[in-house]
Amino acid sequence: MSDPRRTARAGRPAAAFAELRAEVLDVAIPYGPGGHAVAPAALLVDANARQHAATPLAELTVGPDRWLAIRSAGSAPPEPPEAWRTGVLRLRLGLSQWLLDRCLDHLGERTSGGIPLISHQLVRVELAEAAADQLIVELSTGGLEPAGLHRLHERLLHTDRALLRLLGAAGYRSDGPGQVALLSELLADVYSGAAA
Repeated sequence: MSDPRRTARAGRPAAAFAELRAEVLDVAIPYGPGGHAVAPAALLVDANARQHAATPLAELTVGPDRWLAIRSAGSAPPEPPEAWRTGVLRLRLGLSQWLLDRCLDHLGERTSGGIPLISHQLVRVELAEAAADQLIVELSTGGLEPAGLHRLHERLLHTDRALLRLLGAAGYRSDGPGQVALLSELLADVYSGAAA
């Protein structure tokens, strides 16, 4: 059985998205409440060419995969099922856990005054808060109303931004972990209405 969260945590967001889509959808690519969609470009080109016309809005490269944000042309497509919205949250949780793993690696290798950064009390507090937030999201994903899902998406957004700060400049490179956090925020914007 596939586990999109685990796949995302392994650093394979496009594969995680494909797993989630295969698990819960009967349409090619779902659109969020605003008539937008985000997906790996390969899935969009194949699926949406047949599904209905769409306008490309943005492009993002995460690892080896190109992602596209599009807007539906014409009438608004049906909203995705609740299982999709919950699945996107779990996929984002996996991306956030991947980001925490990168922080642990990075901070364990860097030193300040001969002491690994990961040993500094304030850094450890930030890491513990991030891990606690991720655990709260993991334990809270079942049977939530849209407002509850929105709050969990917001929690991940703030957690990821805190983790990026711990990575310093390395977190904001165009080929770095910041791209994963940006993709996660984009998924939240499109599928949950969470503000970025």
